[in-house]
Amino acid sequence: MMSDLFVIHCGGYGGLEVSELEGSLDATDTSYVTKPTIPNVSRIAAGILEARKAAKRLALSFFLCQEILFSRGNPRDIMNEIKKGIVASETRSLRVRVIRFRKAIPSQEVLELERNIGEALCSKIGATVDLQNPESEFVMYVTDEGFVFGKKLEETARNMLKWRTNKAKPFKHPSTLQPDLSRALVNIGRVKPGDLVLDPYCGVGGILLEVAEVGAMGVGLDFKERMLLGARGNLIHYGHAMWHVVRGDARKPPFFRADRIVTDPPYGRLSPRIGGSTIGELHDSLVSLSAQSLPNGGYLSLICPSDMPIDAKLKQQGFQVLSLNELRVHGSLSRTFVSARR
Repeated sequence: MMSDLFVIHCGGYGGLEVSELEGSLDATDTSYVTKPTIPNVSRIAAGILEARKAAKRLALSFFLCQEILFSRGNPRDIMNEIKKGIVASETRSLRVRVIRFRKAIPSQEVLELERNIGEALCSKIGATVDLQNPESEFVMYVTDEGFVFGKKLEETARNMLKWRTNKAKPFKHPSTLQPDLSRALVNIGRVKPGDLVLDPYCGVGGILLEVAEVGAMGVGLDFKERMLLGARGNLIHYGHAMWHVVRGDARKPPFFRADRIVTDPPYGRLSPRIGGSTIGELHDSLVSLSAQSLPNGGYLSLICPSDMPIDAKLKQQGFQVLSLNELRVHGSLSRTFVSARR
């Protein structure tokens, strides 16, 4: 049975948050229907159990909630709705959290709404307020275009990523993606537990770590032995056993089959030329490799310079482009996160 649900996104990722959610829902075989929404929120109808599995994988969102009320009106209208009986959940203790998008409402109104909604809910369902360890948490997200209110069901993976930041890893390299973007890349690649996932430019294993975290088998390729030593060290440090790393050239790989390819090819000033190939030539060879290595229905996710016509390259090789999300990395440097199906 489908329920009305919503996901609150972190924001600031150029729409990659929504693409990541869609990829995670597909990866967990969750049937869903999208619904009209407000900024920084995705509203869907889906099965609760399946949606919770998908939410646990997310890096660019905060949590999944069961929707109780969606409105384009004033957030204070919720008090009348509570009096009418919109809340059916039974609980012994609760707390209310009101989050505003940018400065949709004054900060003092946030605290006032939390207090008033909490008191109204407790009066309606016979619960008590517990700010430290409540049995249930209710969330209201307020924007200039309306609000959504519901019961929190699931935290995302975002809080756990702090243990795998690049500063926390024993082996580091300045070109390594931070774990939130690595996980997003894994999710838009629709990686499932048990999949064989190739990263032909694995570096010190940032993407391979996130592949392992979702239960898939990662195979990393790099032509620098010191990078492979770093990848091995990082994967062992975080307790993962389902992986292989191999020294080799991604343009002439020693293997040819994978369920998914998830990678962040070299770019920019750190890698202006790779073994005599330009960045454009490198991406051409990657797309060609992916077309040869992936089965029909396999997925490719990668990051490329934003001025590169990657969608045309992919379509020429028979791929269907699912999403293109441009994200500014720093200064004037922008990169595009790409998801495509063979």
